[in-house]
Amino acid sequence: MNGIEVTVNINLNGEKVAGITTGEQAAETLPPGDAGREVTQEEEQRFAVASDLANVCEYLEDSEVIKIRLIVNKAQARKDRAEKGDGK
Repeated sequence: MNGIEVTVNINLNGEKVAGITTGEQAAETLPPGDAGREVTQEEEQRFAVASDLANVCEYLEDSEVIKIRLIVNKAQARKDRAEKGDGK
C-alpha cells in the first residue's frame, strides 16, 4: 500500500459533500470485496487532489464550491449507476 493513508471529508454548511478514505485502516470502511486491495497510481493521484482540496477548502470562493458540488454530484450519479449495474 506504499505506506499511504489518507482520510478526507469535505463538509459544506454542515452537509458532507465528499469523503474519501484510503490506506490500511480504510479496510474496515471499504465495501465488501474492496478490503485489502491495492490502490492504483491513478487512484492515488485522485486522493492527493482531494487532500489538496481539503487543505484549502476554507479559501474556496462560493462559485468554486458550486462547481465542486456539481462535480461531486456527477461522480455520485456515476457511482450509483455502476452499483446498479447500468454501466452508463
